[in-house]
Amino acid sequence: GDSDEAETAASPEEPTSQAEGQEEEEPVLLSLMTNSQYDHVWEDDRRLCYVDYRRIWLDDGEDGNPETGARGFPELARALKERNDQTESAARKALEEQGAQARELAAEGVFHELSSQSDAWVVRADSQVLSLLTWDYSYMGGAHGDYGYTGVTFDSRSGRELELGEVVTDPGRLAELASDRLGEKYPDVDFFEAPQEVLKEKAEDGSLTWTAGYQGITLYFSPY
Repeated sequence: GDSDEAETAASPEEPTSQAEGQEEEEPVLLSLMTNSQYDHVWEDDRRLCYVDYRRIWLDDGEDGNPETGARGFPELARALKERNDQTESAARKALEEQGAQARELAAEGVFHELSSQSDAWVVRADSQVLSLLTWDYSYMGGAHGDYGYTGVTFDSRSGRELELGEVVTDPGRLAELASDRLGEKYPDVDFFEAPQEVLKEKAEDGSLTWTAGYQGITLYFSPY
């Protein structure tokens, strides 16, 4: 793929705890919906720029399962709506800025089709955790565009975004596992000096890009 990944052996801690003596609830899958949105600026018989992005929300239709959709997880539904609104607002701002820049370039005789793209993948979606991986790409002219990955993980019941420190209790052990896994998977790649120390620092300050899966967490490293 376009990103380097390091799957760790550390299983995520559950974001909510069960009362002593109470049986742990078996997680159920969430009912999610998604679509892709697109917009563009077209002038003088050519497309100056375009944006596309993905929306993800909990099913709230009458035919959906109320227990695994928006009615069963109202706080998560609100968090996803806020995320979708922010994504749409960023796309509209990008389209406006790219349109202005494309016109300036065209006035100088330089014709580039500028773009801003965003996609998202569901890594885990159940009654305990919803974890999403987002890929963002932007081309503003020049030799090539820039891209990167971000992860977001929600507590499904509260809709609150989880920090890595709430999922992994030992950043040092995480750094050790990730450093070993990177060395095994990419033996000929030098990621950074003292990888274990760098990863531990990033784990402690919250700057690692990560998602929570069903059997552990995955770390992502963008090229820039």
